[in-house]
Amino acid sequence: MGALDGRDIDLFEAHLAECDDCAERLESFVEVVAVLVEVNADALIKDHVAGRIQ
Repeated sequence: MGALDGRDIDLFEAHLAECDDCAERLESFVEVVAVLVEVNADALIKDHVAGRIQ
């Protein structure tokens, strides 16, 4: 998702290589992240606002 820069990516990946708990937690988010990148936030906001106006 582009949240980390190069140095932070290296630190993050090094930590994951040593921490099974964090690696498992990250794996549990993979499907959620894949769905979120496909969400059209503008459409959701428009629908939400329209629903509140009615």
